[in-house]
Amino acid sequence: MLKKSFLFPVVVIALVFFSFSYPDFVAQKLPTGEQEYSLQTPNMNIRNRPPLFKLMDNGKYFVHPASSMPAKGEFTIKEAGKYWFEFSIQKGSKVGKILFIIEKNEEEIRKFIVDSKRAKKLHLTLYKNDRLTIIADADGRNSGDWGNLQILKYESNYIPKIRLIEFLWAMFFVYFIGKRHFYIALNSYAGFLLMLSAEKMNFGQLSFYDSLIYTMFFFLMAFLFVFIYQELKFF
Repeated sequence: MLKKSFLFPVVVIALVFFSFSYPDFVAQKLPTGEQEYSLQTPNMNIRNRPPLFKLMDNGKYFVHPASSMPAKGEFTIKEAGKYWFEFSIQKGSKVGKILFIIEKNEEEIRKFIVDSKRAKKLHLTLYKNDRLTIIADADGRNSGDWGNLQILKYESNYIPKIRLIEFLWAMFFVYFIGKRHFYIALNSYAGFLLMLSAEKMNFGQLSFYDSLIYTMFFFLMAFLFVFIYQELKFF
């Protein structure tokens, strides 16, 4: 019996850490540039005709392969970290497709097709002096394959922030399980995750402080509910 009573909170805490481990919950993605990597474009046409691998803004590239030659970008990483890559086709293009091939240190690690209905998101952990090659090849007609590539980098200190939120919720579960209010804790955590998901869907980015405020809000609501239930006997 003692073993089961000990195992249950351990399993719950492990599930909390697992469900909140994905960095998108609290990690902000920041624009990238020359500080994070250097870029070479060996196949780029100097006359502004395909193939093109052209910088448009911080971390944003216009990619357009030629019918007989792919566009290629060779990145050498200067700053280690977790990077976020978004591959898509420009909204004005309805017929183009691009076959993207991703190579890390001369080894192929990903291969996928992007069109107007299918975008692709990818996050990679890269280290200093890693060489990342992005090859964009035409998949069929190349007249409308105007591709977009955006490279973002997760803020460097997101892991301690995630661990803090996980720790707070773990202690919350331990306390409420000890008080025999497991379902109140579970409902609070489910509401917290739903709130984060809604925030991400509506606003795209979610800061650590937003997550911390929502955590404190659901903690307060849970303790208020228990207080009303136990002390005022309204239920």
